Amino acid sequence: MSRQQFDESSAQRQPTTMKPPKNHKRGFLNFINRLFGFLKACIEIVFSIIKNAMTLLVYLFRYIVELLAHPTMPSVVAITFFTIFVVIAGYQWYGIGVWLFQMFGLSEAWGIGGGLFGLLLGFGINVYQLAPELWKLQPLIAKAYSDLHIDPEAELEKPTLKEKLTQWLTYDHGTLKGMRLMSYCIETGLVLTYTAIVGQFQFWAICVAAASLLAPEWTLKGVAATTGVTRAVSDRVSQMQDDEDEMKKFGF
Repeated sequence: MSRQQFDESSAQRQPTTMKPPKNHKRGFLNFINRLFGFLKACIEIVFSIIKNAMTLLVYLFRYIVELLAHPTMPSVVAITFFTIFVVIAGYQWYGIGVWLFQMFGLSEAWGIGGGLFGLLLGFGINVYQLAPELWKLQPLIAKAYSDLHIDPEAELEKPTLKEKLTQWLTYDHGTLKGMRLMSYCIETGLVLTYTAIVGQFQFWAICVAAASLLAPEWTLKGVAATTGVTRAVSDRVSQMQDDEDEMKKFGF
């Protein structure tokens, strides 16, 4: 076999490597599939975000409702109002103390001292006024009144010796009620005089005076009533939850 014939036979045995023609239709379909696959993924991501956001929103509001409806929340509100009005009353009595010291010519050296004196005066008057009202605020004090046979609402005339001996504490409680009224008169006179001379009966001065005279005791009674009820309810709810958790341990 000649060399030329050998080369021709070798060339015939080698496979042809011709590139197939481009299929434009297949490429377009692949592009469409990729495009819609991308859009589908985007839609799934968006819906997943919306669904999780709604779940989070419901979860958040559920806890907000549980917080607002918690038995102790009214106590927090009542304590907040009490604190606000105590600050207002303290501001009023601080000014009264400074004003009283100015009347005696002690304003230059005793300005702060006058304010502190006013705070102590207002605190003492208001606490003393609560003495015959404590049985309304604390169950244990009411129980002690009952055990000692003290009638806080008794209408007492001038006692005889025998009546005084048999109802000694009741008569003493009546004396406290009388001193309470007297302290109210002193407090009201001081506050109104201060409001007239210093505040000149301006609207803000009248509001502060009314708040310092009435609001502290009212809000304190509100705190006592609210905390008494909510504490009992909260303790009962905690007990029921503990009982329920204990039952779950045994498969009930």
